[in-house]
Amino acid sequence: MEVLFSPVTSEFSASALSPKRTQYQMQLKGAGPVELETAAVTAIATEDVVLAAAIVTVVDRIPRNDRPFSVADFAERIWGRQHAEVTAKLKGVIHAERTARAADNEFVRGKADPLVNLSNQLAARAIAEATPEGA
Repeated sequence: MEVLFSPVTSEFSASALSPKRTQYQMQLKGAGPVELETAAVTAIATEDVVLAAAIVTVVDRIPRNDRPFSVADFAERIWGRQHAEVTAKLKGVIHAERTARAADNEFVRGKADPLVNLSNQLAARAIAEATPEGA
């Protein structure tokens, strides 16, 4: 079973115990839609993950129909590239483990499992296509 985290989850874990995040949350607690949108634009422009996590927390507590913007879309904007890189690397590690297990099983049985080998080749191709340049 693959367990990969969403950008929102990544954002939360990045600054969960930060005193600055708590301070931002207190400041944004009573903010209206314009203030929250301005803070979100600032977080994106400055790549301030701690501010972004505080914004996600505050916006997430607002009823869904009243939210000034989508938390998931915001998290994707602030954390998306890094999240994609980490996810691609995790998929690469999972693929390497599966390939090694297939090679071990082939050695033990004395013959290859064509379905597993095909699956591993397709996974390798998908990972190569999804991996950002330079990752």
